[in-house]
Amino acid sequence: MRDTRRTASTLVLIGGLTLAACGTNAADSSPSSASPRAAAASSLPVTPAISASSTNQHAAFTVKEFDSFDSTSDSGWTATFQVLSSPAGNILVNPGKYDREVADFVKSIGGVDAIMITHGLCDKLRGLAAAMKTNAKVVAYIHQLGQPYLHDPKRNCSVEEGTSRTTDAKTSTFEESTTTIAGHRVQLIHLHGHTEGSTIFWFPDDNTMIGGDTVMSTQIGSASHPGGNEASRTAPIAKFKKLTFPSDARRYNGHDASTTYAELMKSNSDLA
Repeated sequence: MRDTRRTASTLVLIGGLTLAACGTNAADSSPSSASPRAAAASSLPVTPAISASSTNQHAAFTVKEFDSFDSTSDSGWTATFQVLSSPAGNILVNPGKYDREVADFVKSIGGVDAIMITHGLCDKLRGLAAAMKTNAKVVAYIHQLGQPYLHDPKRNCSVEEGTSRTTDAKTSTFEESTTTIAGHRVQLIHLHGHTEGSTIFWFPDDNTMIGGDTVMSTQIGSASHPGGNEASRTAPIAKFKKLTFPSDARRYNGHDASTTYAELMKSNSDLA
């Protein structure tokens, strides 16, 4: 357990961060169903990815992956999520569950200082309330366009899974920016399409990318569900292609195995 902990409440604003206190069946994915704010976001100028440090500033940085499965839904779903850990601070990403296995691991590293959510679909939220209850000082972050999904079972796809999940967990919101969360410098890159608020997280000092369900091994995530817009997928694809990352940068996401950035650019049909 660390002797000192930097809590997520000491968020350092660097690039304009604004704080405020699934299934694949198609819904209305026509261009007219897209949020005006999401459409506007697609025209944001591309911010070059921050270069990775020449030496890893967090030499003890580790990524622990967990799998979650929801046996209570009609069809069941599986997802992968991560805990990022270093002496600087610990971050839980997309808590698809928070059972004894996860809780014991989190306890072994001294707790988590922040929870970061790439997008608001139900398979990223199932363990959120329990994680926040267990880690009393933790702060959870989600893109401002993703926050409404927490309270809407149709938009978060839990209705498609035969359940109706919402959460009253208090979350803070962000916009595309560069900031420091739980002691880690992170670039928040908004790539809507899979959902309106889908965001990937680039940790340059740790040479690590969290792609959520957007940047996956074989494709950019599908938008054929409530809140997604298949017609707008071209904008985030073009945006990601303009970014560059070290070839050995490690990429993790929500539904398949991790790869390097170099491997991703060869295996992903939307990016190759």
